[in-house]
Amino acid sequence: MEVTAQRDVLREIAPGFAIRQALSNFLASRSNWPQLTRIVGEQATLQEFVKAAMATYIYGYIGVRTIPPTSKEAASEGAAERELKDIFDEVSELLRDDFHTETRVLEKKVDVELSALKAKLSKKDEEIENVVTRHLAEIYAFPRTHLIDFLGDLLGISYRFRSEFIKMTYGLKPLSLEVEEEVRKPHEEECVEISTYLKVKEELGLTENEELNIKNLKQFSKKVASRILSYVPKNEGDLKLYADAYEVKIQLVKMLIEYSSRKTSLSDFFNKVLERVLSYLKSRAHDDLLLNRALSSITGYRAGGEIEVNLEALKMTLLGGDTYSKIMVKLGELGIDKRDLTFLLERCRRLEKIREVLTREVIPRLRGRGYSIHGVNLEVFALPPDKLGGLEKAVIEEVKKHVSLPPPDEFKRLLENEETLQKIMEATGLFDVGMLKAAVEAEVALEEITKQIMSKLLFECMGHASRVVELYNRAKKDGERLKMLFKIINDEEDENVRCVKEELLIEVLLRRQREIHDVFTHLNAEKICGFIWARQTNRSLNEALEEIKSTPSPLFSGVAEAKLNFGALPPVSYSAAYDLSQRYLEFNRMHLEAVQEAKEREAEAKEIARKEIYERIDPTGLLERKLTIALRAPTGVGRTELEWSEKDTRKLEAMSKIFVGSEIGKTICPYCARVVKGNSCPEHGYVEPITEGPLEALAKFYFLSLKIIEELTERKSKELGKKVEFKDALRTVKSIFSELRVRGKLSPKTTERSVMEGDMDRYLIPAVAREIGEVYMKALRQIKKP
Repeated sequence: MEVTAQRDVLREIAPGFAIRQALSNFLASRSNWPQLTRIVGEQATLQEFVKAAMATYIYGYIGVRTIPPTSKEAASEGAAERELKDIFDEVSELLRDDFHTETRVLEKKVDVELSALKAKLSKKDEEIENVVTRHLAEIYAFPRTHLIDFLGDLLGISYRFRSEFIKMTYGLKPLSLEVEEEVRKPHEEECVEISTYLKVKEELGLTENEELNIKNLKQFSKKVASRILSYVPKNEGDLKLYADAYEVKIQLVKMLIEYSSRKTSLSDFFNKVLERVLSYLKSRAHDDLLLNRALSSITGYRAGGEIEVNLEALKMTLLGGDTYSKIMVKLGELGIDKRDLTFLLERCRRLEKIREVLTREVIPRLRGRGYSIHGVNLEVFALPPDKLGGLEKAVIEEVKKHVSLPPPDEFKRLLENEETLQKIMEATGLFDVGMLKAAVEAEVALEEITKQIMSKLLFECMGHASRVVELYNRAKKDGERLKMLFKIINDEEDENVRCVKEELLIEVLLRRQREIHDVFTHLNAEKICGFIWARQTNRSLNEALEEIKSTPSPLFSGVAEAKLNFGALPPVSYSAAYDLSQRYLEFNRMHLEAVQEAKEREAEAKEIARKEIYERIDPTGLLERKLTIALRAPTGVGRTELEWSEKDTRKLEAMSKIFVGSEIGKTICPYCARVVKGNSCPEHGYVEPITEGPLEALAKFYFLSLKIIEELTERKSKELGKKVEFKDALRTVKSIFSELRVRGKLSPKTTERSVMEGDMDRYLIPAVAREIGEVYMKALRQIKKP
């Protein structure tokens, strides 16, 4: 039970890690088809639909872009369409005709397995070896990657390595690794199909240029024949069942081969697949067990996992003759689709439940109480409350004990829905709602059968396609790791250490060149380097190729303005890797500078905006207005109307926050708080200027506030005290700071230069605002003194 649960969990999350399965499911799902037709149109070859699915997955799920995000074009209306087209063109160049070739290889694999089943039935096991030898000789003419895939699948090596790499994706990952260690790791689990292929190739001992002689063919044929015969079913009944199913499977594969180079719509193609599957299942529909086994055996006894489908609905389609098709045709004539019919059936199911409670529970009970319940029907529940009699109310109360009732208006609509459904049944010649329900479920079942069978078949010929997609995923992950490495290189001051780090970058690029060349042997150094450069700079392959071919190479920096001839280099080249590494470092340095400049421009804009706000809000304006009103106020005006209020304190706090934020960092005169340049103050001559911190900025606000009070009450200045000076204001603010720290409002570790903004806002600014309010009140008393 525990193992089954674990498998269920893995089956649910595997598509997120196994790109091959994700691509197969994506292409087999009808809901995704509009995304594909937007790229290649309604009519296209199956191979083009596969490429469209790859492009959509790369763009939508991996997040690859071919337009730099900082460019103006990235925000344009057609940017997404252009990027999808760029990616489609790239995958078309990388995949070439490999999907079509892979379907032909799949046909040979199915033929080998079918031949093994027939050989076992006829007791002629030795014949299977000849079949394998013949197919190996034919595949030898294909690119070597197809031969390695063919042998890896039939010998079970691919399955073993693929399972190991997928398990690695579920394993616990270290929370923190040194950047160098993270960059050096092979990360095989990121590219399951690429890693599987390389391991299979290594185990088979096959290289690209190695000749496959007769002796090697015989050895491989013998191994394949031995392994296949070891896992074919032993029971004769099973052998016949699978042999028949494999005949169907090979026909489906032939359809894949045909339509991979012939235009069709996905809907037409899937309908042809369904038609062939149904013709095979029809003779087995009388037995549920046999039908289920026949259905699952189409994908093979090694495919893993059964086809999950509603067997009852499927049987209706298989055994109902042309009833099902007539129903669907009639519904089409009436303009009713599956969604409409499903809605009506769901509504009437609710009505049927209420009817059942009424007839089985309520009517017998009320009859036993002496009620005359003749004529009671569902229309009672559609009557408004003011038209209900005693019997109707009793019926409704009893029904509510068993089931919830909708409001009368809603119940009336339910009755109308039932009437519509009755008309549909009359038009289709049906007498049972269950037949309509089965028709809907049958359509869902057929769609699910096609989806699951095609997903499993496509999985078997998606090896090369998934490797192309994995290249993009690998490049995306590389980009994340190399950015961390770039930061280390860029921050390193020791030139020798920096060179060592740069060598690690070159090592990663060499490893990536080798990996791409091993899997995509048709790519030369120019295309390999172009792909790497395109993905690290977020541009199209053609743009990247044009750049590395037409611009001077960093390899010759300081010697000559020469270009590097990538076409003349081997696919794995240190010179090419060095060129890319230096381009990468320079590209990221320029990007970093652009980001810094953008941040500076943004900070400058914020500073300008803050100054504009400060200029619009005069920090001493509030005091000036209140004092001017007080000075001009007639004798009869009461003092309470002029006094300082809590509202005035809050306004002053808001102004001081803006003021302090705009002042911090400025250099001022220690006597008059005027901003100075160098050591010269226009009023005090040579001075030792101070740089405003939070306390100095707040003290300046306090100082300016006192000065405005002093200036406006000059007539009474002697009574207010001596002339105000900045050093006195600063001393007052520092005294408030010390008092707050003693009272525990501020942390003992807080110093005058390290006051946090939160502490300023919560404690210091309100305290100084209250202090200014007290000075104002003192000035007001002197002004109004008789």
